[in-house]
Amino acid sequence: MRPKPGSATLEIRGQCREEPHALGHIHKDTAPVVPPRLADYDRARSAFTWARARTALTGLPGGGLNMVHEAVDRHTASDHADKVALRCVARDNSVSARDNSVSTVTYAELARRTSRFANVLRSLGVGPGDRVFTLLGRCPELYTTVLGTLKNTSVLCPLFTARRDPQQRRHPAAHVRRGQLPVPLVIRMTTGAGRQLAAQHSHSLEGWYAHIPGIRVLAPATLEDARHMLTPALADPDPVLIFEHGSLYNVSGELLPPTASVDLDHAAIRRPGTDISLIT
Repeated sequence: MRPKPGSATLEIRGQCREEPHALGHIHKDTAPVVPPRLADYDRARSAFTWARARTALTGLPGGGLNMVHEAVDRHTASDHADKVALRCVARDNSVSARDNSVSTVTYAELARRTSRFANVLRSLGVGPGDRVFTLLGRCPELYTTVLGTLKNTSVLCPLFTARRDPQQRRHPAAHVRRGQLPVPLVIRMTTGAGRQLAAQHSHSLEGWYAHIPGIRVLAPATLEDARHMLTPALADPDPVLIFEHGSLYNVSGELLPPTASVDLDHAAIRRPGTDISLIT
């Protein structure tokens, strides 16, 4: 759905912590308790038609379709009302809840929560096509917000917080790969104008890359920087881009050994002062 011009917006905030998700394919050693509904994908794909898929949908009581009705509400009129629709699993794979409530949600309860949220949106003047923004992480309230927004025929716009915990600040790609897959990649490239280069070879793009979450950007200013930044960059588990100014390539001099390990998280203060700040 496309938001209509001049539509209302609503922002839903929260502090639910995001949980990691598995990467790659899921392999199971034991047979499932419940037989899979899609046992033969190739056969189902070759026989698929939209007309046949439409017959599997119940539709709204007054006509039309709504995905939340098909996914949640229609089950409340059958023997699935008391079946588990949503289960919360903690990081240690144990079933838990954030408070004293139950850690599982049935179809009947999920239908009630999403209808209540949709009614709240309507009472605030949020209608079809209006945008609803949320900062919720992966928690039960997120699914209530998503399904309730879609039940109201509004448009959900998920937002992502830029705030990271200390572990993520140390490894900036942690919130992208969620700590499950290291990407030890180092790329060196030239930056800066000068040396009779054309306009297309005189860009300074390090500022662009510095705004991409999960990428560490280094910009050496001296010979020592160019040499001694390379060692911690190669040891970093995250992608590192090193932008070396072209004027450094023609500079020669005595390379001094590092007095301490190079800190890639903070800028180097060459000379402390109180009158002027010169950033290179």
